[in-house]
Amino acid sequence: MTDTPPGPATPPPADAGQRWLLPLVLAGALLLAGALAGGIAWRRGAFAPEAEVYAVIDNAAGLAPGTAVRMSGVRVGEVRALELQPDLTVRMRLRIDADLMPRLRSDAGGVLIREQLRPAVIELEPGGAPGPLDPRHPQIAFRGRASLTEIADELRGRLVPVLDDLKQVTGMLRQRQGDVAAVLGNAASASGELAGAAAEMRTLLAQARSQLGGLGGQSQALLVQGNGAVAKVGTLIDQVSASLGVVNGALPSLIHRADDTLAQLNAVARDTRQISAAAAATLPGLLQAAPPVVDDAQDLLQGVRRSWPVRGLLPPPPAAELPLESHDAAVLRHAAPR
Repeated sequence: MTDTPPGPATPPPADAGQRWLLPLVLAGALLLAGALAGGIAWRRGAFAPEAEVYAVIDNAAGLAPGTAVRMSGVRVGEVRALELQPDLTVRMRLRIDADLMPRLRSDAGGVLIREQLRPAVIELEPGGAPGPLDPRHPQIAFRGRASLTEIADELRGRLVPVLDDLKQVTGMLRQRQGDVAAVLGNAASASGELAGAAAEMRTLLAQARSQLGGLGGQSQALLVQGNGAVAKVGTLIDQVSASLGVVNGALPSLIHRADDTLAQLNAVARDTRQISAAAAATLPGLLQAAPPVVDDAQDLLQGVRRSWPVRGLLPPPPAAELPLESHDAAVLRHAAPR
């Protein structure tokens, strides 16, 4: 038996290392994907405590689950679900960080912001009411802010009727060109008449100014005369004051003299009363002696008249008329014969 020399050793198959490398690469990729997913979830707050608020809106156009919710420009949550209600309204549930719930007040709200070339977002407004948001019914108000397209559509809807009215007005103006020309002619004539009236008014104003100037001159002259009269009155008042001073100076002496005169008159009256009292005491005796004296004088006069020479010189006495009521004893004794 012949011994053959051993041949060279055969190398191991090449696909054995590849079989180990592929699972390692897949495991690394899975770990990297899991890390990325965990980082994204952590970035979006998947591991943070969450709270939920909701709003009831009429239309959910432009909204979808996952729409970002921001507060003061910072992402704090997202739209969790959109639920259609029986009355065709939409209940929108928002998931936010639980740490933000104490900051939401009872008047908190959300604003839908839709900008061009950007996804829609919801801006959460915390509100300013004194009371916090009720955690049992955390409903917030919601309103939408119009985009540029909606603003343009609204502006177009408002401008189109105005433009139509302008077209109608311009058409009416074209049809009424003759009337417009007549109106313009009337306006021109009216402006001419107004200019004439203004000229007349200026003339009247000039005349009024001249008359007012004359009245001013006359008023000044009257004021000068009034000042002169006032000066004269002042002079007269000074004279009267001087006269009153003289009277005041002479009045005490006159009053003294009047007092002396009154004293003298009182003395005269007193003497007169005394004389009248004395006369009253002597008058009855004189009155009793008077009738005999009168009788003697009458007897003497009768005797003289009876004498012849004297009787011819004296006229006969008239017949004495007896008074109706007389108590004169002499008349009764010498009554004329009837």
